[in-house]
Amino acid sequence: MPRLRFSFLVLFVALSAPAQFVPPVPKTVTGGRELHKTFEIPLPSPKQQWVRARSPHFLALSGAGERRTREVVAELESVASALQQIDPQHFTAEAEPARLILFGRGREAAPYFDLLLGHRTPGAFVRSPEGSGTMLIDASWTASSDRSVFHELVHDLLANSGTRLPLWLEEGVAEYFSTAQVRGRSVRVGEAMSSQFLLRQGPLMHLPDLFAVDSSMEIASTSFFYSESWAVVDWMMRTNRAAFYAFLADVDRGASSLDALRRHFNIEPAIIERVIESRNLPPSAIQTVRLPDDAKEPEIEPLSRSDVIIELAKFLGSFEATRNDATRFLQTVIAEEPQNASAMAALAELSARERHYDEAARLYETALKVAPNDAQVRLSFAESLLGNAIGPFTGTVEVDASDAPKFRRARQLATEALAAGGDAARAYAIIGTSYLFDDDVTPGVDALRRAREMRPSRYDIALNLYALLLRSGKSDEAQKLYDEISSRARTPQAIFAARSAYVREQLALANRLIAKGNYDDAIVIIKHVADLTPDPNAKADLQRQLMKLRETGDTNRQITTYNQAVAAANAGQTEKAIEILDHLLETATDSGVISDATTLRAQLQKRSKGMRRSPRAL
Repeated sequence: MPRLRFSFLVLFVALSAPAQFVPPVPKTVTGGRELHKTFEIPLPSPKQQWVRARSPHFLALSGAGERRTREVVAELESVASALQQIDPQHFTAEAEPARLILFGRGREAAPYFDLLLGHRTPGAFVRSPEGSGTMLIDASWTASSDRSVFHELVHDLLANSGTRLPLWLEEGVAEYFSTAQVRGRSVRVGEAMSSQFLLRQGPLMHLPDLFAVDSSMEIASTSFFYSESWAVVDWMMRTNRAAFYAFLADVDRGASSLDALRRHFNIEPAIIERVIESRNLPPSAIQTVRLPDDAKEPEIEPLSRSDVIIELAKFLGSFEATRNDATRFLQTVIAEEPQNASAMAALAELSARERHYDEAARLYETALKVAPNDAQVRLSFAESLLGNAIGPFTGTVEVDASDAPKFRRARQLATEALAAGGDAARAYAIIGTSYLFDDDVTPGVDALRRAREMRPSRYDIALNLYALLLRSGKSDEAQKLYDEISSRARTPQAIFAARSAYVREQLALANRLIAKGNYDDAIVIIKHVADLTPDPNAKADLQRQLMKLRETGDTNRQITTYNQAVAAANAGQTEKAIEILDHLLETATDSGVISDATTLRAQLQKRSKGMRRSPRAL
């Protein structure tokens, strides 16, 4: 008797082949240029006192002294609060505090700004390859130091919201709000910039050329580019503030600057150029925002030199070009303090980045022995064990099921860290993600839901929650979450991760349906995925598998019909069995089914003519 045949798909084959799309490294707002690494980064001076400042939205490492640190952090909180009132969609303060490195002396700041930009500047915002953003401020600059702080703040808030703008618009917006003035419990925005005189020194760039500037162009780092970008934003604000925010949202969704300009301002670029050149502008769009009266003072704590070195090493370690500097920093601390668990854990994290996983595990285990109650070490170790299943590359690299024991160890570490008072959002994200290889994913869904409430902007949490919701049968909730994830995915990497997660989980669902013999529903899912796949090679691969699955489904239906005929024959219903076989042979395509059905029909015809056959022979 023919047996049912099963055709399991090779999960994710379309996106995991050798020629797969490699997600690009996220570019920094400072231009995405190569780092200007020409010499070793020096250790911080032992004579310089550093502090850590914490506020609701910022975590600062500062060598600028307690008073100046308080001023900077308090002003950042005020301006951030004002911007969130002005445009909550695009100026989002992350639930996790934004990081700030505040240098008190120019000579200590110089190596970092030379590294990032190749020249000195009051401030910069840099996003590491892992996606974390850091503001760097040189407080030794007296002129425009507040402007620099607020300029970088705008970059950070835009990045936190997932907003992705063309270079001219992001820099124009940052320049426009950099003139913010904090006056007690109110913030005034929209003041003219002192650098506008630069626009009178030569003809403006034509707006289509301005809109096309990218970070690789030499003009992108000039004061003139910044000034003209500000001037266009300033003109829009003066003309129609509401139209500007609609324009901003349109561009953020992918519209071209020119199309959005015409749509929301009904004007041609050349007219704007003439107005800006003539300075015959509408009145300034000054706006004053009143702040709540319950502002909290930043919490300040002094740091040891070892703590400062470790924190700077973590920043340097996020870039491949300065990983040796970070290692040297940490080894210096360990040489002086062999029992410094924080330095060991940071060194272990660097080893994991370099894919030296055995060395990383050894260092983490040693750090845990030295500091058994350190929740931070446990969380860092657990995240390392999860690898690409958590963090900015979630969804872009498939995780091997053989790593399940590591995932369970990560769950144990995160549970212990949570009990010890560690960061709850990180702990729940780890615990939830660790259920990717479990049969019962309900505890993982609960943990990831809690993590997402605390860190709503983290893609990795949302993507892993989406996967577990599908596996737990909550398809409606999963689809709603996926729609939200994909609508917020603006970088190539985030878009790739969202699409990858969707394809992977849809194909996994199809495989589960196939295992249950539900071919029709599986075919619907795979056809939908194939229709959505833009890559021609991936689409062709899915269509080949779809054809094979349809053939297998058809064959199994034929086998099922054949077995119905056998059951009827064994029950003594010879004529009914022959009728079933006649209908089957009219449409059957599988050679094995046709052969078996033909043989059985001949046997049954003999029986119907009075020839006795035993049931066993059938």
